Amino acid sequence: MAKKTLKSTKFENITYSKNGLVLHFKNKDKVEIPFENLNKMYMRKFSLNPLIELFGISVPFLFVVFAIQYLDLYLIVIACILIALLIFKIVINHKWYRFYVVLKDGTEFSKSVQLNQKSENMSLLEKVYTEYLYRNFNSMTSA
Repeated sequence: MAKKTLKSTKFENITYSKNGLVLHFKNKDKVEIPFENLNKMYMRKFSLNPLIELFGISVPFLFVVFAIQYLDLYLIVIACILIALLIFKIVINHKWYRFYVVLKDGTEFSKSVQLNQKSENMSLLEKVYTEYLYRNFNSMTSA
């Protein structure tokens, strides 16, 4: 079975309108997507590769090996503890999200989302989902 290879088009901003979603691009015109053309919308969480984490955590220890030759013992201990804590905090907490919009024809749009903007995008997902349920309910009751 062949693996699907979809190239994701990146957008800068997304807004909600009555008829659908409006995607704003950096160098292109904005695109309006009606609700009928939406297939999926989701957010995916990413974190660092474990090998990169191992490299980031091992940097302070390499610093110790090289600093022993040139620095005083007290400076080495203080510098290594500070660097180790700083790098450990950065490596462990480095996570990011991607917001995906997939159309029924297979076109995929994505946006990188910072941790502080996650709640805004989740509220947009909820609005679109309620609109989807509302449209499906109205189409079922009118039939």
